[in-house]
Amino acid sequence: VTVHVIGKHGAPVLLHKYRRRKGILVGVLLAFGVMAAGKVTGLRSSINPDEVTYTAFSQVREDGERIGFEPYGKESYDNGLTFAKGYLTDVEGFDEGGNAVEVRPELMLYYQEGDREVLLTANQPFNTDKIDGNVVRKEEYKGLELKYEENKYLFVPADYQLDEAMKEEEAEGKVTISYGLPPQDDGTPAEPEEEMMYSVSWEDNGIDYLLLSTGDEPVMGDSLVAMAKETIDAKDSE
Repeated sequence: VTVHVIGKHGAPVLLHKYRRRKGILVGVLLAFGVMAAGKVTGLRSSINPDEVTYTAFSQVREDGERIGFEPYGKESYDNGLTFAKGYLTDVEGFDEGGNAVEVRPELMLYYQEGDREVLLTANQPFNTDKIDGNVVRKEEYKGLELKYEENKYLFVPADYQLDEAMKEEEAEGKVTISYGLPPQDDGTPAEPEEEMMYSVSWEDNGIDYLLLSTGDEPVMGDSLVAMAKETIDAKDSE
């Protein structure tokens, strides 16, 4: 199942959104910005949760040829989160007409501890203009720029109509609207879902890395930044 998600006004988004629909875990990857005509204007992908690519972290280290690059990462972190599973999925870049113009692999690794979960992604970036979200802080670590963001998202069905208050919040940059939320199992439209997303991103040797957390017990702030630094440290020990 592939879900098309369109952001209005070129709203900057960088996140994954997951919904279970008929046994399919749909991962919607968004990366919208102000882009020139003819370029990739958005991304989309999906995964089946039952088709796990990696059940052990050691398998990731051995799969560089299929991934297309040599990613780095850790099996466990000092905050208690441990590798749970991983996926290698294809991400489609599509143009303004919704046509797929490029496909690239993306590595998705899940780390869990109790109800806490963090997703680590690594991929070769598409030829798009990158626009930051709500960057709370930036810092340099071992020559790499880390960007920590806290962003509010509202996920809505493709034909959802915003009220005036929400339109105002969107215009002021207080919330990012993501269109394309799948319907319920019985076919009825899904109710809008509001979530906070916490992330740290950096680029290293032509590869984009992202640590992302949300949910009732998100990993955020210093703890998420520390995970990013531990991830970078891991490449020195490989």
